[in-house]
Amino acid sequence: MENKKLYRSERNKKIFGVCGGLGEYLNVDPVFLRIIFLVALFTGSLGFWIYLVFALAMPKPEHSDDIEVQNPDIKRLYKSKNKVFFGVCGGLAEYFGLDTAIVRIIVGLLAIVGFGIIFYIIAAIAMPSQP
Repeated sequence: MENKKLYRSERNKKIFGVCGGLGEYLNVDPVFLRIIFLVALFTGSLGFWIYLVFALAMPKPEHSDDIEVQNPDIKRLYKSKNKVFFGVCGGLAEYFGLDTAIVRIIVGLLAIVGFGIIFYIIAAIAMPSQP
C-alpha cells in the first residue's frame, strides 16, 4: 500500500493550501473541495471552522521530496477563456462536455430561485483561470 502523507499544498493554494493538499491526497480536483468549503462558509460558519481546523492540523511539507507531484490523470476544472462574465459557465460546459448555452440556462434558472447567483459567485472565486 502506498504511504501517502497529507500536507498543505505549496503550489496549489489560494489561502493556506488546505484544498490543494486534500485534492492531491485524494486525487481529486481541488476546485470541487473549494466549492464545498465556500458553500459551507456561506450557509453558516461551519465551513470556516472546519477549514481552520484543517489549516492548523495539516503540516506544510518539510522537504521538497515530500511534495506530491500532481496526478496528470485528474481532469481539471478551469474558467473558460471564451467567457461572458467570469468564464464559469463556459468552464463547466467544457469540463462536462456540454453546450455552454445549456449551462448558462441552468444557472439562469437557478438564479431565479436565488441559488444560481450564490453558486456562480462561489464558482467564480474557486475556479482558477486556464494556465
